Amino acid sequence: MRPRIALLMVVALLAAGCGGGEEDTTPAQSATTPPTMPTTTPPTTQPAADVAAETGTDTRTSTEVDTIEMSREVDPDQLQSIVDTWGEQLGVPVLAASVRSPDGTVTSVDHFADGQAPTEPPQFLIGSIGKTMTAATTMLLVENGVLDLDTPIERWLPDFPRADEITLRLLLAHRSGLARRDLVSGLEPSLAALATFEDILTPSELLSVAADSVGDEPLPAPFAYSNPAYHVVGAVIEAATGQSLADVMEARIFEPLAMTDTFLAWPEQVDRLVPGHLLVPEDIVIPLSTAAARGASSQSWASGGQVSTTADVATFFGEIDGDLLSAASVEEMTTPLPGAPHIGLGIDEFVWPDIGTGWGHAGGGVTGQTCVGVVTGDGWSGAVCMNRFDVESIADPDASEIWDIYRELIASTGPQS
Repeated sequence: MRPRIALLMVVALLAAGCGGGEEDTTPAQSATTPPTMPTTTPPTTQPAADVAAETGTDTRTSTEVDTIEMSREVDPDQLQSIVDTWGEQLGVPVLAASVRSPDGTVTSVDHFADGQAPTEPPQFLIGSIGKTMTAATTMLLVENGVLDLDTPIERWLPDFPRADEITLRLLLAHRSGLARRDLVSGLEPSLAALATFEDILTPSELLSVAADSVGDEPLPAPFAYSNPAYHVVGAVIEAATGQSLADVMEARIFEPLAMTDTFLAWPEQVDRLVPGHLLVPEDIVIPLSTAAARGASSQSWASGGQVSTTADVATFFGEIDGDLLSAASVEEMTTPLPGAPHIGLGIDEFVWPDIGTGWGHAGGGVTGQTCVGVVTGDGWSGAVCMNRFDVESIADPDASEIWDIYRELIASTGPQS
């Protein structure tokens, strides 16, 4: 990572298809949202790295950052042991993880409960991690003069409600006044709800749902996590480029970064996915059908319909501040609007006392899968995915262990003596 950019990390929410139909005006919580540390002024005797972790300001010199990067090491056997231990403890069918060093070396490990590992890396519907990919795609188009963050979207979507006021910046920051109005009302594990997951929706239908979600409050509106807002961003990208969002992402992100196992899913492209599972009260596990995965991928689209592997997710986050985006774009993405200090444009802030600050996102939900992707301040990135989602973790963010797994994996890389 560029030492001059203080990295933070992550908060994240569930992929499209999760949550209720009510308008939400407060930051939504999810199983994949880690606890946020307060940004307080640390004691003067605190190590510089710890100061950076608490304040979001990297006080280390570039030499110190480089020293930490060079002293880290990856022990594949240790990573495998961590993943196996967690996989057995949680009893999940598939748990996969990848760690990427600043030089681009990716180490991947996975745990299969049945012991039958496939010949190809397991693919997951990565949920709202895809929001970061949509935001990065937007910034690349901004760099090329195709889009502008602060131009009202009426330039591209003249018939959309309040198009003369809503901008891409507000949409990406969840400040556009669009409600978090998803396509299923809650996560009740009923057959009727599961059947709803199988509905195939087109981008134009998703845009119609987004139009019905527009509120009337002054802009910028209070933070309200919104999947429909990202569907509007996807529609703008398609209108501005004359291409499908899937093709734009492939050409501008996935192909340049050699993310060969990643694509914006469409119903017929999910057959290689590891099957998802919902963990419901009383420890009942409901396996989800391929039909549910197809429906969820179409319903998620620009807000989280991407299919990927942990190796590709780690690569993506490792390159956000590497070769993918300009320094100006990174600064735009990592500068929050007033009133939501930990929320950037499709990427969020988080601080760990032992591995520092970073940027990232998480996703999961009705797909029956849970994932996180993060890049920390010294340029190390990683991803963890499992094919199970605990519905009770919507109300209790601490119920998901996915963040603990990620922290342990990154912490295990060093610094080494």
